[in-house]
Amino acid sequence: MLGSLSSEQVEIFLKENLLGRLGCTNGTDVYVVPVCYVYDGQYIFAHSKGGLKLDMMRYNPSVCLEVDKLQNLANWKSVVVQGVFEEIETDEEKQEAQEKLADHMLLLKLSDTAKPPHLSAQRLHPDHAGSEETVFYRIRIVSKSGRYERQ
Repeated sequence: MLGSLSSEQVEIFLKENLLGRLGCTNGTDVYVVPVCYVYDGQYIFAHSKGGLKLDMMRYNPSVCLEVDKLQNLANWKSVVVQGVFEEIETDEEKQEAQEKLADHMLLLKLSDTAKPPHLSAQRLHPDHAGSEETVFYRIRIVSKSGRYERQ
């Protein structure tokens, strides 16, 4: 049976997952790349080093994110988010985005009985000297939809 995910199911699916495929374009070329993300109910947050993905998103901020879960070809879910790339500029917002990403990644790895203490600025890893700076960004969501198939 094919179907559409409800708004509530889309919200839960985006919050439960960590890996999506980001699509961006410079008007000529299309680029799709896997990204780790966190969804806070309003924005998709992610980070990147410099490169083609950031160059394209800075040139054309219209992006999409696809997240899926495949059990087999007859049992799957997929959500597509259309949105706008927004580079995070202030140190305070960068810190907040970094904490959200770190917390989400750790909670997906650890059990309920082994949750880490709250992350502080002292516990987060700064960029190594001489390395390219990490860019934190968010996707302002314009629309989101989901589909599924189950046998």
